[in-house]
Amino acid sequence: MDKWYVYILLAVCLSGNGQARENVQGGSSKSDTAVQKVDTVKNTNIMRWQKKYKVIKHFDINAFERNQKKWIYEFTDNNGMTVQQEKSYDDIDAKTGLYYIDSRSYPYSNYIHVCLYDGMGRIKGYNMTFYSIVVGKVYRYDINGQVVHEEDMDAPYKFSLEDLILKMKKEYGIDIEKGKNIRDINRFTTDRGSFYAISIILDNSKCDIYLFNGDDGKILFKTREESEWYPGMSDENVYDEYLRSIRSGNYGK
Repeated sequence: MDKWYVYILLAVCLSGNGQARENVQGGSSKSDTAVQKVDTVKNTNIMRWQKKYKVIKHFDINAFERNQKKWIYEFTDNNGMTVQQEKSYDDIDAKTGLYYIDSRSYPYSNYIHVCLYDGMGRIKGYNMTFYSIVVGKVYRYDINGQVVHEEDMDAPYKFSLEDLILKMKKEYGIDIEKGKNIRDINRFTTDRGSFYAISIILDNSKCDIYLFNGDDGKILFKTREESEWYPGMSDENVYDEYLRSIRSGNYGK
């Protein structure tokens, strides 16, 4: 399991002020996003899906232990969602260091609902992801299952994820919600602003990476890698390459 969205949940649940950051590694992040109490206006559909999801407040440890293999249990729930449950260790539980993760999505959907539970199976956090992006709100819960903190992860991005989905369909003919050739989609903030990075696998196994401005959706940079599995490929690399092109005077050429 990709632990990116788990780390976001851990950051929210364990930090003193409950705030998580979405920033590119090695870059300078902006100040932490303030707690948001209203929904992001543009991601209306995504926020609606998140609100409709019924968060399970208690993790069934006994069922997990009966069925798990190597700390992982996979099944389909009564709503037709694919479920992956996992046991791991960190300081989410002060006594045992134990926590559980429950990830659910509909078949062929890239939207995943992720819940984090402590060693006693009590809900600690919830978020929703789209590829490597944590979308909508991250929620933190107290021991009684009541929300004590919420943070809008969409707030730093004036150009919303739904805007990006429409842009890719209209201008590039790519459906990033259902596309099979999407390797990853990420977003991050630095001291220069907010950004989206999209990696598209081509028919010849090469990979195009696009960097977009997170404020207006303008494409800032595009590069191609010779292999979809090139080890240096990441949003950090395309961002660094973008900065190098500016410094070298080759930007836009």
